[in-house]
Amino acid sequence: MAGNAQYLVQVLQRAMDHFQANRLHDAEGALRQVLAAEPANVAALDLLGCVAQQTGRPEQALAFLRRALHIAPYDGFVHFNLGTTLAEQGDCEGALGWFRRVLVLNPTHDRAQAKCAELLHRLGCYDEAVAWYRRVLNASPVNAVIHNKLGNALQHLGRWSEAENHYRLALQHHSDYPAAFNNLGVVLQRLDQIDEAQRCYHRALALVPGYGDAHNNLGNLLQERLAMGEAIHHYREAARYGACTRWNLATALLLCGDYAEGLACYEQRFEGAEEAAQARLTLARLAALPRWQGEDLAGRPLLVWAEQGLGDTLMMLRYLPLLVGRGVGRIIAAVPAALQRLVGSMPAVSEVIGLEAPLPEDVACHCPIMSLPYLFGTRLQTIPPAPYLRVVPALALRWHERFARYPGLKVGLVWAGSPGQRKDARRSIPFELLAPLLAIPVQFVSLQKAASPSDRRVLDWMAECQDLLDTAALTEALDLVITVDTAVAHLAGALAKPVWLFNRYESEWRWMLEREDSPWYGTLRIFRQPAPRDWASVIARMAAVLRQRVVDDTSG
Repeated sequence: MAGNAQYLVQVLQRAMDHFQANRLHDAEGALRQVLAAEPANVAALDLLGCVAQQTGRPEQALAFLRRALHIAPYDGFVHFNLGTTLAEQGDCEGALGWFRRVLVLNPTHDRAQAKCAELLHRLGCYDEAVAWYRRVLNASPVNAVIHNKLGNALQHLGRWSEAENHYRLALQHHSDYPAAFNNLGVVLQRLDQIDEAQRCYHRALALVPGYGDAHNNLGNLLQERLAMGEAIHHYREAARYGACTRWNLATALLLCGDYAEGLACYEQRFEGAEEAAQARLTLARLAALPRWQGEDLAGRPLLVWAEQGLGDTLMMLRYLPLLVGRGVGRIIAAVPAALQRLVGSMPAVSEVIGLEAPLPEDVACHCPIMSLPYLFGTRLQTIPPAPYLRVVPALALRWHERFARYPGLKVGLVWAGSPGQRKDARRSIPFELLAPLLAIPVQFVSLQKAASPSDRRVLDWMAECQDLLDTAALTEALDLVITVDTAVAHLAGALAKPVWLFNRYESEWRWMLEREDSPWYGTLRIFRQPAPRDWASVIARMAAVLRQRVVDDTSG
């Protein structure tokens, strides 16, 4: 074959035909024939790199492509395939460099532009990704796939209406595009266009019945509507088709009071759920340490670590005293800084460390704190009761002395959660909506961190509370706490102080459905929204109850 250029071209064409027909073994055989005759054949080296990549040999792929690049350093095909190979290996930054080189050689290379956009998207550079997607659409405005991907990038930036527009354009150019229907449903749900969002999910599932993400998203929508039976069905379908929904299925089951299956499912919460991203990093750091499964530790020390929010951790602290009965010698608690002094005041806890602190050398095993209900076989009837937190009297004394000059009922108030929480907009209340409550003649005291009340009737000494132990001391001196669903609700409940909770319509698994009481906190009373986002009626009802309490206290 050596010297026969025409025959080499024929063999190369045959190799390309095999490659395009996915006959990769045959393609590789033909390409090696070419290289045997002409070792510096760039086209053969380039295509062999692609074959090696698709047959799971990335190192060989890179070797072939680099040989081709050495011979033809300005060959755009080789640059593109190098970028593709690195991207498939997860080296997004390295791949991005090669696609940028392609565009230096050919500024209008639409596939390289699209690859740059996708890689910037994967790297979290959403603004840059949007700009690159727009460049692709300038040249190809009817590209439904790019419209859909641009919508996804805009979602990450919170530009919901723009994202909606691009999903609709994707569907305009490709009317049977399941991913665009699913993504449009997500945006419409975020924009409270619930009925149309539901139709989008159903359309996606009509096109692809096994579309796990669409089942999951439809489950989320149905759960927000409290259609729990249907929601659980779709979560189960999503799990059957490989979508990471064990978190959602678990919380739906727990919301319905099914702690047997719910807690078992909840043990799979680390598998892909967005909410568990930070916890997965901690698990990786603790990979060399065995995870406690409830066995008797025969006096050895146990690391218990906080994996979610402050409220979740406060809720689970009730289990720490029970660990002594499982043979735990020492309890080492790894918690955020805001909790360290409070947790350190618990008699059952031997040592408190930060979440990133080095571990004591004698730690036998570890346990994520949210696994404790499962490991103790918790059911609604067996939840360890409050109080399980105490405040040293001396810490609360100064607050009692300060409040002595204010007559009447002392009521703590929290109206907003952390803005960084995914559903904060649904649980937080604009301060001005609280006017009916503030008109009642009681002494309101802010327990709100990082936000001062815009009303002089609310005392605000939170600047003196450096952590949750200080907040607990202030709370201990109050008669009642009124709060949205934040850590303060759990703190007051753990102290067994009377708590009135503003609860959003779709609720949260620990507050369950319809109940006004809580199996987790015996002193907590739930005031639920009768409809999504309806805080006005909740505030009016709570104000009526509080006004009656003032009347009863005065007459008594």
